[in-house]
Amino acid sequence: MKRRNSMSPPPDMSEMRIVLLGNSWSERSSVGNFLLGENKFNTVEEVDCHVSIQSKEIVLINTPDLLHSSISEDKLRGHVEKCVRLSDPGPHVFLLVIQPEDFTEEHKLRLCEILNIFSDYSFDHSLVLKSTPRTKSRMYSQPLEDLIRKCRRRSLRRKFLEVHELQSKIKEIIAHNDGNHLICHPSTAGAPVQNGLRIMLFGMSHKKKTSLFNFIRNVKESGFPRILRTSQVSHHGEWRGKPLIVVKTPDIFTLPVERVREEIRSCVSLCPPGPNVLLLLVKPS
Repeated sequence: MKRRNSMSPPPDMSEMRIVLLGNSWSERSSVGNFLLGENKFNTVEEVDCHVSIQSKEIVLINTPDLLHSSISEDKLRGHVEKCVRLSDPGPHVFLLVIQPEDFTEEHKLRLCEILNIFSDYSFDHSLVLKSTPRTKSRMYSQPLEDLIRKCRRRSLRRKFLEVHELQSKIKEIIAHNDGNHLICHPSTAGAPVQNGLRIMLFGMSHKKKTSLFNFIRNVKESGFPRILRTSQVSHHGEWRGKPLIVVKTPDIFTLPVERVREEIRSCVSLCPPGPNVLLLLVKPS
């Protein structure tokens, strides 16, 4: 990694709270130190760091190795609850630091379980940071690809990464969530919301799906960045005092059957336990 400048939050935020997760403590610590521009994480006892930069507070939390299957469910929830306290009132971004060749299906399921304990909406606040592989490989493992898909295809490679690139991606995630931090309920997290509206939009026209998506959200926007045209997008809000989730599906009509199944599974995971309304945008002709 190359170090260019220090991390600073958006000008309208007094504090930015970031949680490091992954399958290697040393890799997570390296990313944390790189992000802060100084060595703050040197031992496993140093789990959090508060740094003031240009009158802004950066809170960076390095979790213990939670991906080990030997950790009981109670201890896992205890670690998550401690992390929630350290990031009170809630984290803005999860940095998922992954060593590709060591990342297994078991690791993926464990990491997804951890994120779901924080909140059902944790993936909306997550970024996968892929460490430099120790061995040459042309492609990443399926578990890693699945994780990236769950994180709305947000990922970066550590090799040759500069601070301003990581900083920009973090700000992008915060902006996508309207500057809001994640609301965590670790004692009840993982249980799907049953009494709200969970809407999934289908259609061939990206423009019309976007228009309807924004209409439901009650916002005026011209559209999504080009990268979001081929990926699912979700919104969490309220309607008449009840939870509202809206998921805009990508263009699935030109994809092979197996890819369609993957996209649908990914979209369903954004509105657990599944949509209760399907909106199909079609031309009468």
